[in-house]
Amino acid sequence: MPTSGPGSARARTLAFLDAFGEQAKALGWDALRLFSVHPQIGILRVDPCGGLVIPLGGPVRAITATTISFGHMTHRQKLGQLQGVLI
Repeated sequence: MPTSGPGSARARTLAFLDAFGEQAKALGWDALRLFSVHPQIGILRVDPCGGLVIPLGGPVRAITATTISFGHMTHRQKLGQLQGVLI
């Protein structure tokens, strides 16, 4: 995963905040739900990962209270889902 440039995690995060920051806050998305990973194995186990951690490719297209859509893929927050830790 690139550490700088348009495909970097930082660039994806800034683009998400610019486009969806206020809406995400209103829908209850917080730092843990956006930027968490599995406490022992990081992104190798994706179910506890936050919505912006996995490099799914492409910009976020839409959000709801439980989903972040990247167009071709969707991150879903499920009840009872394993909780990750902040990165």
